Amino acid sequence: MGVIPLNEWEIALHKFLEEYKDNEDVEAMLLVGSYAVNNNNKYSDIDVYIILKNECNYQIRGNKQVDGYIIEYFVNPIYKIEEYMDNDGRGHGGPMANMLVHGKLIYGNQKVIDKLRRKAQNAIKKKNEYDVMKYYRCWDAYEDYKACKYHKKMPYYMVLKYLVEAYLYNNDYCMLPENKIEKFFKDKKYLERYGLKFPDNEFNDLVINCFDKPNRNNLDKLYWYVINDGKFDINNFELKNDL
Repeated sequence: MGVIPLNEWEIALHKFLEEYKDNEDVEAMLLVGSYAVNNNNKYSDIDVYIILKNECNYQIRGNKQVDGYIIEYFVNPIYKIEEYMDNDGRGHGGPMANMLVHGKLIYGNQKVIDKLRRKAQNAIKKKNEYDVMKYYRCWDAYEDYKACKYHKKMPYYMVLKYLVEAYLYNNDYCMLPENKIEKFFKDKKYLERYGLKFPDNEFNDLVINCFDKPNRNNLDKLYWYVINDGKFDINNFELKNDL
């Protein structure tokens, strides 16, 4: 059986990773993001996560162009990756957990990856706690949108972003990167490749309508759907925190 030739982007990635393969700090290297789940397009950068040993006390984030491809790289010790999953306010371990579960091991210690993936899978299963402040942000942004006389497109999409976040988080779905919300709602295959699920109900239709026909009427419908679903009442809102 012949050797399968590498794609151009794979060649570029391996060139980039050469300098890390003999680095004693490195435990493993993962391909993550769109290329890892076959959701990439001609505008996609190549995301790679470089996992360091626990005794390392530094982290790096950077971009580098190799053979015409932009490689975005993240370098962190194991304990820092675990902290990200434990403390991410977006719930379910945040993007870090999803990257670990769906990333592809390029090089390194499989046992380290397996341990991190088990933690990521547990984080993804963990239920979100009700967050009333997410509804408050919806109300606040919605009021600003209604009062806005100029450049209403920006506040419109800000309200839409907060509404999607409030509903998904408080109904125990994974939250999304804001620049990909429309893509996730309209392309089920794109969503499924990341292992995500969305509500198949009126909320889904209302969000799509807000993108397809951006107007006050459609935003109003989504706003009241989300606010009523969360049983949020601004007239009786109070938040108390222990100090």
